[in-house]
Amino acid sequence: EKVLTGTDVIAKFEGATVHKFADADEVMIWFKASKTDQTKFGCCRNHYRTGTDICAVEALAWMQAKFPWRFHGHEQHEPLFRLTDGSPFTRVAIQEILESAAVGLGLDPSRFRSHSLRIGGATALYHIRPDVQLIQRFGRWTSNAFQSYLWEANETSKGLAKEMAEDLTTLHVV
Repeated sequence: EKVLTGTDVIAKFEGATVHKFADADEVMIWFKASKTDQTKFGCCRNHYRTGTDICAVEALAWMQAKFPWRFHGHEQHEPLFRLTDGSPFTRVAIQEILESAAVGLGLDPSRFRSHSLRIGGATALYHIRPDVQLIQRFGRWTSNAFQSYLWEANETSKGLAKEMAEDLTTLHVV
């Protein structure tokens, strides 16, 4: 199956594997090949402790404290994220949560689908590291189609019109 299991995540501290995510400063997550993986090889992503509200290391530490058997026990090969009946937490379930959150914020829920997470992730990475080759590799895209996901920040436009109006470049027509 192409779902994340407890064996697909590894806790690390200063590069060495540790048993508890609470002791980790980094997690390694192995993503199996999926339809979004154009190369069909899967990939490994390292996430480091952020010290913010959004932290993969903290989330996995909380989850391991609550469900230790999902990481190093009899259920480590079962879906890591699952519902109370044991079924995997699906894209549809994630989409329902996103739509519900949009409604709660007074936004149009039809604009927030599970694919919004790929768009948002690519855009956030673009804003902090405007390296399109890095974004392409991280998103596992083989074409340049991902560039349609990248949204410019409003701040990017600041001063552009003025600079364009003041441009004194001489063009030579051949």
